[in-house]
Amino acid sequence: MIENHHNFAWKEQLADGTEVMVHRKGATRAGKLS
Repeated sequence: MIENHHNFAWKEQLADGTEVMVHRKGATRAGKLS
């Protein structure tokens, strides 16, 4: 069984080192999860 949610939120680090919460609506993350 495969389950794929439509909306995602996760922490990311900007180039200046600031941590932010990112919400992407209707997107599937392609990068490696940490």
